[in-house]
Formats: sequence, structure tokens, C-alpha cells
Amino acid sequence: MKASKKLILLFLLSAALAATVSMKHEPTRMEKLTVPVRHLENFRFDPQGALDQRVTNAPGFVLDYLMEFDQRKDYAAYQPTAAEMKTIRETIGQLPPALKSALRERLVAIYFVSNLRGNGFTDFTMDRDRRMYLFMVFNPRSLQSDISSVLTGRELTCFKNDDPALSVSITAGAGRPGLLYILLHESAHGYDYLNHVTPYVEPGIPGAPKFTPAEKPFTRGVWKAYSEPLAESDFALRKKVAFYGLAGGPKLKISQTQEAYSQLGQSPFVSLYGSQNWAEDFADSLAFYHLTQKMNLPYKIILSRPGAQDIIYEPEQNPKVRLRFGLLETFYH
Repeated sequence: MKASKKLILLFLLSAALAATVSMKHEPTRMEKLTVPVRHLENFRFDPQGALDQRVTNAPGFVLDYLMEFDQRKDYAAYQPTAAEMKTIRETIGQLPPALKSALRERLVAIYFVSNLRGNGFTDFTMDRDRRMYLFMVFNPRSLQSDISSVLTGRELTCFKNDDPALSVSITAGAGRPGLLYILLHESAHGYDYLNHVTPYVEPGIPGAPKFTPAEKPFTRGVWKAYSEPLAESDFALRKKVAFYGLAGGPKLKISQTQEAYSQLGQSPFVSLYGSQNWAEDFADSLAFYHLTQKMNLPYKIILSRPGAQDIIYEPEQNPKVRLRFGLLETFYH
């Protein structure tokens, strides 16, 4: 999950007493580059170090930044165990070549933070020439749970449970660490920050170039604006998609899951999460492309009810999703 989602929530909370604020208002924090995380010199960065050597304890100014925007007081730096560091090294080694190359050059640090809301996110810092670098933050549960558990947990935050007999689960590779999916997704965001696969990763970054959706192959013919697909790509329940309690969610009922996934299957989006905006669309598209097409892992959304046959959705089999596979293959050359 990108930092922008967390930051938009804070913006809305702080403005609630003053006025009615639209969720489409661009977060003013993007115009404020005075916080310590925005300055590369505040980080310890060895560009020659291996990516796993950039795993380090989150410094106080990073924890303060995270807690301020999440309105939390219980975040703490987490130091992975030796066994978990082995998992981290192995998972980094499975990233697509283009993503690994970009991270080697511009990834400043990887932090694990206990009690983190969500599974992880990628944010930016800048050197004195306004050149962009990255840091990543992950929830330790991504090391302690497999992909299926991590994805199922995320998916359930999208629904209000109005039907306890109905369950939603995602199967995506038993025994594979949740970090594999989270690192793929967040590394895709990082690559997007640096190379503009989409017109921009989040609105309002000072000095960042902006492109129209038609100028970028990934968004062309799919997106009209940052969080607004073209009519032929949209689906009726998409506007109710919200995760982790952000944007007033959850707004969908679990009794609407069959309708929601059926509508998703008529769109070019590989997940409900990816349908939220073009940045999440790219990050989830590349993550699931890698898992299903390069690692031959399953990706099944399963609706179960006692005494009834399971309803199974396989989004990567959707012809509209598969039409975009050629754009994703370029990350392997």
C-alpha cells in the first residue's frame, strides 16, 4: 500500500472540523518537503551494498513520520531474525530483473515495523538536486505468513461481514512467504516512481513530471484520470472498493462479493485492489503476472458457503487482463 493512502486519511481527519473535504483533494503534504524523510542526507545509504544489506532498523524520524500519518502511537522498529533474513534474501532474488536493477541504484533502506497498518508501502526521499530515491516499509507479518494468508487478510478489509456463512479466501501459493507478493507490489511502485510507467504514482509530488494517460502504454485505453477508468474499463461496484478502513471503508458487503468479482471479471483489472487507481493497477498487475506467469503459482479467489459448491474466480485468465501481459513482459529483458 503506497504512503499516499495513509497520508490522504490524515489530511481528511485534520480538515474535518474546518470544512467538508472531497476525497479527491490532493494532499497538501506533497508540497511540504521540510520533513526529515524527504532529505536523503538524513538516511544511512550505501549504494554499493546488496539489497538485503539495506534492511535496517527504522530510525526515530521514520517512525515518527509513520505514526503521525497513521495516527498511531504503537509503531516500533522490528529486527528480522536470521531465518527471516534468509527469506528476505531469497525473496529479493526472485524479483524481475528491471525491478532489481532500479532498486540497487535508488533504494535507500528497507524497514520492518511492528503493528504497521497494512502490509507495506513505498515512499520517496530526495537528494539536494531533487533526484528521487526510495525507502520501503513492511509489516513483519509478511515474513510470518504465506501469500495466501496475506492476500486473504487484505481482501477481507474490503467487505463488511453481513453474511457470516459466506467466506472469501485467496489461494496464491501455500508455503511461499507473504513478503514475496508484498515486495513485488511495492517494488513495482518504486520502479513507477523512478521511471513513470504510469503518468504519476500519486498526485502533487513537487517537480515530478506529469503525463497524460494516453502518453503511457499501460494507462492508454484504460484510465481517464488517476482514479477514474474510462467508461469501458469501469464497473459499477468499483467506487465502493476501499481497503484497510481508508476512504470510509469498508463499503462493500460480503454478500456482494459474487457481484463484485463478476464485474471485476469484465474489466482489465487483475484485482479489486488494483482497480482503485492506475498506480495500484500497475503494481498488482506486475505482481500477479510474476506470480502466475513466471512462478506458475495459482491466483484463485474462492467464495465458500457450507453445503454449496465453491465459486472460484481466476482473474489472470480474464482475456482483458491477458491483453496487457505484453506490457509486463518488458520487465524481464
